[in-house]
Amino acid sequence: LATHDPDFPLVYCVRVVKPSNGAALLPGDRASGLAVLMYHRITEPAVSRGGVTPALFRAHLEALRSTGIDLVPLGAIAERLASADHTPAVAITIDDGYRDSLEVAAPLLVEFAAPATVFITGGALDPGFKFPWDRLDALLRRIPPRATISV
Repeated sequence: LATHDPDFPLVYCVRVVKPSNGAALLPGDRASGLAVLMYHRITEPAVSRGGVTPALFRAHLEALRSTGIDLVPLGAIAERLASADHTPAVAITIDDGYRDSLEVAAPLLVEFAAPATVFITGGALDPGFKFPWDRLDALLRRIPPRATISV
């Protein structure tokens, strides 16, 4: 990550808007072969919804590579949706910008030559910022194992 390779962007942003009328993105073709795999955390142990262990993330990348399917930047999915090129492809996104995106996911993405879009939440850059689900998780971890909670 110390060098910049314009042909292998790690961070690439695009805004995708679902049609408000409920129409398929590709009229008459919901099985276009284009997919976006979204992750939140790549940690050991896996935490939160959308989180996977590094071993499982590696297995996903190995499985994708073994199929020969194109691993493309997110923008390429948008371009294929807008064109007649519906060659099967997968884009990978990682939300929220947790440190494990850089320390755990990035080396694996580089190893597999898999471009990914990392969406960074600006507020999370402030010292002491915690996502609400992380605050709730921290609170729940303080409860003794045999405690009873009445609501």
